[in-house]
Amino acid sequence: MDLFLLPDTYTPSVNNNGDYIDNIDNLNNINNGIKCHCGSTTTFKNKSNLSTHFKSERHKKWLLNLNNNKHNYYVENENNKKIIEEQKKIIYQLEKECNKKSLHIDNLLDKVLKYNNTAEEIELIIFD
Repeated sequence: MDLFLLPDTYTPSVNNNGDYIDNIDNLNNINNGIKCHCGSTTTFKNKSNLSTHFKSERHKKWLLNLNNNKHNYYVENENNKKIIEEQKKIIYQLEKECNKKSLHIDNLLDKVLKYNNTAEEIELIIFD
């Protein structure tokens, strides 16, 4: 079985004003390639190709959209954090319930096995 490494995902940097900007300098290792979520399907193999991609209209529109909607993304992120915490609680409760039911099943199985052993012993006594 071969090991297949997926390309990294490009993430724009944030400048001092809080705006998203392209910064090729913070990309250290793109040996596996890098994909941009601007809608491009290309996997960029080097910084030069990625830098050229940054100049495309699609990428520029995507970056502009990120900056225009950054407040909405923040609100969405905060809502997602709440949902994640709620889901963690639900998962914890379900795991507790599952463990409790598993113990109950084990206890019932023990009783069934004891009952079967007792029934076999009685059967042997009767036929002796």
